[in-house]
Amino acid sequence: MKRVNFGEFYTLIQIFVVVIHIPHAFIQFRDSIYPIDTAREYIRNNYRDTITLNDVSSYVFLNPNYFSTLFKSKTGTTFLQYLRDFCIQTSKELRAFKEVEGISPTEYKNSL
Repeated sequence: MKRVNFGEFYTLIQIFVVVIHIPHAFIQFRDSIYPIDTAREYIRNNYRDTITLNDVSSYVFLNPNYFSTLFKSKTGTTFLQYLRDFCIQTSKELRAFKEVEGISPTEYKNSL
């Protein structure tokens, strides 16, 4: 059997710790609120485009079925209901802006 020096031994221990830690870290990530927060951010940034459950679940690297279940468990609402509510609320805010300012948000932004 080959003798291992301290540096090689230390490297092997580091590899072992990483191999043990990665699955645990992935499970914590997968079940955390982080994918939901990331999905909400994706929706905020892309709501003008057509967004599907598959788009968002791919964006957060989760299976669509699992993502859908996780989303409902963490938010209390389904993904589609959240998306619908978000679009409706955003539309209301844009209409209110136009009523108050007399111009659309895009016109306002372009005038700056």
